[in-house]
Amino acid sequence: MELLDVRDVGILLVDPDGGVNCFATSAPSSIGVLEDLQFTLGEGPGLDAHASGRPVFEADLANSMTAQWSAFAPAAVREGVRGVFSFPLRAGAVRLGALDLSRGAPGGLSRQQWLDGIVMASVVTRRLLAAQADAPPGLLGHDLDDPRTLRVEVHQAAGMISEQLDVPASDALVLLRAAAYAAERPIDDLAHDVVARRLRFDDHHA
Repeated sequence: MELLDVRDVGILLVDPDGGVNCFATSAPSSIGVLEDLQFTLGEGPGLDAHASGRPVFEADLANSMTAQWSAFAPAAVREGVRGVFSFPLRAGAVRLGALDLSRGAPGGLSRQQWLDGIVMASVVTRRLLAAQADAPPGLLGHDLDDPRTLRVEVHQAAGMISEQLDVPASDALVLLRAAAYAAERPIDDLAHDVVARRLRFDDHHA
């Protein structure tokens, strides 16, 4: 964060099935603003950088010249984010996610910041691959297996909603994300209410 002169930094991981998780963030909470919004809304610069394999920049979300991220952009601006810059985390054909940077004021990156971002993304990629190298087949490495960043409770809630509504778990997760967005609540809070059986989707979202 200090090297790149930005407000916040986050590491977004995307699994082969499209599942999104925040591995690390400079924010005080375990989940950063950009990572939380991208997980909840299913769109944003980190997801685009991961999918395209190229850096994705937006210098001013409040005055974008493109129509991308119709849900993410206004939500991020409400959280005080104006500039976003995402670098893909990839090694050859292996794509892991993205390194996300944000600023509270509009403005692009200098050439040196661009180059430093590319180097930092490479460093992060190597570190993630090293963390996974000794893990048993089908399991995450110890450093990656954190219930907070893996959103375990969110996926538990999606499983419960799946049973309540008799829909696939993937559809249940979409419903949970939509409900969190509509209620303007963090998805983790809403998931906690579902797991604690204070909220049922067959009662409120028929």
